[in-house]
Amino acid sequence: GANLTGIDGGGAWEYIATSTTGSERAFQNYFDWSTYSVYMFQIAGIAMDNAGGGLGARFYDAGGSIRTSGYKWNYAVLNSSASGWTNANSNSDSFMKFSNYPSNGAPLYCNLMVWNNNSSSTYIQADSSWTHTHAQNYHARSVSGGASYGYPPTGIFIKQYAGVFQGGKIYTYRLKHS
Repeated sequence: GANLTGIDGGGAWEYIATSTTGSERAFQNYFDWSTYSVYMFQIAGIAMDNAGGGLGARFYDAGGSIRTSGYKWNYAVLNSSASGWTNANSNSDSFMKFSNYPSNGAPLYCNLMVWNNNSSSTYIQADSSWTHTHAQNYHARSVSGGASYGYPPTGIFIKQYAGVFQGGKIYTYRLKHS
């Protein structure tokens, strides 16, 4: 598995923290790539207001600044009331987008995995699966990545593209190198 994914085998998920407040969720100085290879953010019941926008992330650099460019993403959505998958992608964006949005403010559930192939990599990768109850049911998968401008990212900033979160929790875990 490690040869295919770049993620070390072994280790166990370690719980870090739960975030429950704020219109965005900042996890600054969380990433310790020398000890931990993968981080998971379990997003539970984050409702978005009707301002719309997608759920996305930006990353902190070593100086504590949030990078606002150079992200790329692709996602595919299966809507139970539609006949097939809908695809979306970005060549470059100010966020790594890992969901579209429910216009009715329905709760969003998402598992986001973030990894860096080694402790000095200049590229961050993310993979998420998500669902929300807009109309019938949406189920989707998103893959994304971004240039880190020569630094290993030190944290993640999770935010709605437009508008604010309406409650919900984000649980944070990390996977130790074997």
